[in-house]
Amino acid sequence: MARGERRTKPLDTKAGRLDHYDDQEPLLVDAEWRGRRWAFTQTGSGRLLTDAVVLDLHREMFEPLFDWAGGTRTTAIGPGGVEHIPSHEVRLELRKLGDDFAAWMAAGADPSLEELASVVARAHHRFQWIHPFQDTNGRTGRVLDHFVLWVCFRLASRSLETSPVIVYFPDAEREDAYYDGLADADNGRPEALAAFYLERLEVALRPVYTVHCIEGRGSTCVAIHDSADEATDDAVALSKGDPAHLYRVLGAEVRVVALAMGGRVVDEDGKPITTSDSGS
Repeated sequence: MARGERRTKPLDTKAGRLDHYDDQEPLLVDAEWRGRRWAFTQTGSGRLLTDAVVLDLHREMFEPLFDWAGGTRTTAIGPGGVEHIPSHEVRLELRKLGDDFAAWMAAGADPSLEELASVVARAHHRFQWIHPFQDTNGRTGRVLDHFVLWVCFRLASRSLETSPVIVYFPDAEREDAYYDGLADADNGRPEALAAFYLERLEVALRPVYTVHCIEGRGSTCVAIHDSADEATDDAVALSKGDPAHLYRVLGAEVRVVALAMGGRVVDEDGKPITTSDSGS
């Protein structure tokens, strides 16, 4: 079921009741950016997905809008109108999600992109199944995905603007795939949602391969060409052809990193470097 088929629900905010999508959307977009900025500040912290992270993120996103921001729901609300978890068990289920997430992370110190996508998909589905908040669960869950990507898997660049971003719904087909994947996962079939996340993560991480030269520390130069097969240097050998590992290696070892869009090369301050400056 695509998002376009769902009716806009009124929102009671600190600024009053908002009945129309055009009034709600700018405030929700602002909330999403607050959440992404907060998630990026957590990079390097070593934090994993926990109940405290979920509540901190929601509070950061929605405190300007809702009195209940950062507090779990007290009513029978669930995805598609079905309450899977009673409200009094939400905090317990969030703690269980945190425990399971830690186990998933411990199971693979150097996951393949497929394994990474599976973890993100499982965590996202569990969050939506729990449906911890009175509203805004969909948007919060998608920001939480970026916390997992940037903080837990360390797939962040030197700035929020250059870090990889998941574009969920570039078209109606992807939107349908997302909601159909969630519905399948509800019925014990997680493969479709994992495939959706794998495809979206491949797109988010692909620009790493469009850079012709990245200047490394000291005398090291890492040359990244148009495909993984053409890439050279030890960092690429470490990657074993896996773009997630490759992005992580580059983020940790080089002082010039690729922007997450457009295949450009930027310096530590985010300023573009020309082809001649990069030495390619």
